[in-house]
Amino acid sequence: MKGFRKLLLNIHLWVGLAACLLLAMLGITGAVLVFEYRIDHLLHPSLSYVTPQGERKPLAELAQAVKQQYPQARIVGMDLSASSPSPDLAYSFNVLQGKERWQIYVNQYTGSVLGARQPQKEILTTIHQLHINLLGGPAWKIVTTWGSVLCCLLAVSGIYLWWPRKIF
Repeated sequence: MKGFRKLLLNIHLWVGLAACLLLAMLGITGAVLVFEYRIDHLLHPSLSYVTPQGERKPLAELAQAVKQQYPQARIVGMDLSASSPSPDLAYSFNVLQGKERWQIYVNQYTGSVLGARQPQKEILTTIHQLHINLLGGPAWKIVTTWGSVLCCLLAVSGIYLWWPRKIF
């Protein structure tokens, strides 16, 4: 029984270290996601911030400004600064140009287009995808499935190894 306990202790140690790496990655990426919008605004201040001045323009007029500057774009969504209802955050339109997704920023007070970017090609999107689905794909589904099974085995082997032998 002593040999089995030693073997189980070594397996528990190495599986625990592997699980620690996975959990640390989830913790770090999750901490970044808490501040995702604020970090994004800091990384793109010229696109994110406007000076409030008077009344906001109607959404149809803002959409028309986007269509005028990007005639091939098809608007598929809008962000009205819902993540932070601050009056100094620009509105953004999510558009498709061909198969590419773009985010176009508009000053809601003047109707001027501030610029565009492809968020899927940026680090925050990569961190977001890493956190929510480990960058996707069938290989990662296997990793998450077996990682969950191994974490359950860690719990059971931990009970066996670390609690006193005379539980009952």
